[in-house]
Amino acid sequence: MIDKDSYKPAYAQAVDILTNRIIDGTYPIGSPLPSQKYLCQEFNISDIVIRKAWQVLLQKGIISSQRGVGTRVIKAPEKIPVVHDLKQGMTLSYDTKREFKTRILKHEMIDGALHVLRYRYLGSKVIATEKNIIYVNRVPGFNIERFLDQGSLYKEISQHCHLAYDTIRESIDAVLPDRQTADLLSINKFEPILNVCRVMEKRGVVIEDTEYFILSKYYGEIVISC
Repeated sequence: MIDKDSYKPAYAQAVDILTNRIIDGTYPIGSPLPSQKYLCQEFNISDIVIRKAWQVLLQKGIISSQRGVGTRVIKAPEKIPVVHDLKQGMTLSYDTKREFKTRILKHEMIDGALHVLRYRYLGSKVIATEKNIIYVNRVPGFNIERFLDQGSLYKEISQHCHLAYDTIRESIDAVLPDRQTADLLSINKFEPILNVCRVMEKRGVVIEDTEYFILSKYYGEIVISC
């Protein structure tokens, strides 16, 4: 339940889990929360970590705790306040120093543009699902068969076609995955991931339009906004 390898602190992950359980009705308003000792065992974390998560929930007024009475839910949380804190210039390969593999699942030409659906793997684990639209008619020398064989847009566009983008526009949001994406990434549907949308241009002309969903620890960090 708690990812010890994540950049996100364990206490913040515990806050995520408890917050989502309150939102989905596992712990309704007025109901008691399990004891800190029980949650330490369930999450496999120390009492110091769970006390820190407790403090966050207390400060937000979501729970109340009284000696002899216990801890109860007193307010429904607002939509999970997640933000991303990305490392400047980080890319997948810089993040873990390991090689990622790419598998292209589907490709088709639509109105002169190549549409690609692919997954990124680390070992046997899927860590990202990605959709690309490449306007191949705007890239002299683009070889679709070579790209499909190598699976790398960077190699095809930058190395083989010698094209360098002069504008890259990117938006990144922390989102909750749908059930299909959660199952694919082997996470629960209440674990935030990053949704990255990126548009690459050359002299004002869009060459590539990409969107992907990625586990945060392979791109940057998601933290609770306290």
